[in-house]
Amino acid sequence: MSPAPILVPPLAPRAADATEHLHAAIAALPPWAVPCVADGHGRDWTSDHPAAIDRAIAGCSSCPVLAQCEAFGVATRADGVVLAGRRWAKHTAKNLRARGSDTSPASAGTEERKTSA
Repeated sequence: MSPAPILVPPLAPRAADATEHLHAAIAALPPWAVPCVADGHGRDWTSDHPAAIDRAIAGCSSCPVLAQCEAFGVATRADGVVLAGRRWAKHTAKNLRARGSDTSPASAGTEERKTSA
């Protein structure tokens, strides 16, 4: 099972597209090729335990869907999971404001997010 959360519709178009692309990319590969799927339970990718987080981050290094996973994390404003080789911060009102938003992950992309490059 992928650590990518099951998001409840309605999703913003950008988040829905990223979710669809990630799930399609995972489905196109054998289960053993995607570390979070091969793991069988994905607990390391959703854990708060430092050793589990480190294992998940290391597992991502060889993942063939890393780009789609990163796009998914950005579009859905991933919340407290390991995706694309990094731990995404838990969303609190303070964290969301620091990112320039006060919207929930499910509404991500409703209004294009301003990014500073």
